[in-house]
Amino acid sequence: MENQESNPENTFFKAEHLQDFNKLCKDLKEKGYQVDDAQNKTLLRGVLLRRTSKEIADALKIKESTFLQYRDRLGEYIKGITKVERIKEWSRLPELLEEKGGYNLSHTTNSHISENIGSNSGKDENAQTNPQTNELKLQEDYIQPPQFEFCLNQISIPGCLLRIKAPIRIGKKTLIDNILNCANKNYRTTTLSLRMAEYQNLESLDTFLQWFCTKIAQGLKLSINIEDYWNSQIGNSKMKCMAYFEDHLLLADQPLILAIYRLDKVYPYSEIAGEFFSLLQTWHEEAKNRNIWKQLRLIVTYRENYNKIQPHRSPFNKGTEILLSYLKKEQVKSLAEQYKNNNFNDEQIQKLMDMVGGHPDLVKLALNKIIDGTMEIEKLLNNTDRLDEIYGDHLNEYLRYFEIYPKRKEAFKKIVTADLPVEFKSVSEIEIVESLRDLGLIKIEGENVEPRNKLYRLYFRDRL
Repeated sequence: MENQESNPENTFFKAEHLQDFNKLCKDLKEKGYQVDDAQNKTLLRGVLLRRTSKEIADALKIKESTFLQYRDRLGEYIKGITKVERIKEWSRLPELLEEKGGYNLSHTTNSHISENIGSNSGKDENAQTNPQTNELKLQEDYIQPPQFEFCLNQISIPGCLLRIKAPIRIGKKTLIDNILNCANKNYRTTTLSLRMAEYQNLESLDTFLQWFCTKIAQGLKLSINIEDYWNSQIGNSKMKCMAYFEDHLLLADQPLILAIYRLDKVYPYSEIAGEFFSLLQTWHEEAKNRNIWKQLRLIVTYRENYNKIQPHRSPFNKGTEILLSYLKKEQVKSLAEQYKNNNFNDEQIQKLMDMVGGHPDLVKLALNKIIDGTMEIEKLLNNTDRLDEIYGDHLNEYLRYFEIYPKRKEAFKKIVTADLPVEFKSVSEIEIVESLRDLGLIKIEGENVEPRNKLYRLYFRDRL
């Protein structure tokens, strides 16, 4: 582990696994960037893999301020091949290069998988309809996310932290299910969704962490009386939680993979969120120095970052972030063609893309209506009176979200009711817009903001 962290080649996990990495290097070299220089290549790898400024600076053995200067210099060459005026968000550089330069910087699906994990071909051969209901079993694993094998490799690293970020129903759970299925023989595995926490569990940090440990014990089928353990004189609730992990969860020979879904469930509970997230960050840091914490492999999912915490206490700038993407037109067409009696043509596929923006869950809902005979293709694409019937569950989840965040509701209302793209310029407005983007509701082009798809504009403009 120590060698991995000190060697930039290992720190940034061979960015050559990014599909168009070599093409990008070649184009940058043609523009005059000395990409063959080891330091420059390490910097490029780091920013493409969304490493933090500190992580890259440490790998290069330079000050963080010096790294920022080097990164700005790289930015000038990137602007030369993408024709953008400036790079606003370095964390979204892969998306910028794909959108403006045509580079595919997702991970290849033929990278080496650790022998301790096993393998999964990721083929779509199991896609099928339910013979009784004719319902399309359209799950995200039918088009395996390109990060799948990369995630498998990461799980083999002691003390790893995988952060899977995506809007609702993009495929976070399916990706984790596939990872755990491959890892099951060599690891102890358990999952916990924070959505299961009820009001009484969220009254305080103490009640939350006691519930948290109880659910993990149940998931691993451990017969430990958590209440008696919690009443001991170990210290505060965070110390009790750590001691519980060390005494009962991490001593086994097999490492433990713990997947925590929906971190954003506790965002509104600021006293709990800040301390709980700092605890997750502590676990990850402990693995660098203590063998027992190297046994924990942590996977978390969330929709947006939690910014009400000091950076040095946050897990959202640690480990490896995985951003799941939407389906492309070719993928949607491929899915539609797998099923009998479909009459999709290219124009209709494009209309479906315009309506739902390649969102996997919305594509599934639309195709199911067609496959079970409930609605004809043209009616589905052109009938705006039945959006609730088709997409209601998905859309209502956003309505519930806006009840908690009224300022974001007002900003989104402004966007969906405007005939032209909207500009937001103040710092507070930009923060809100970034949250809406992370939720998958909008897309940003320069300073212009508009709904991510036609469905969101049609549905929410009369309901917010």
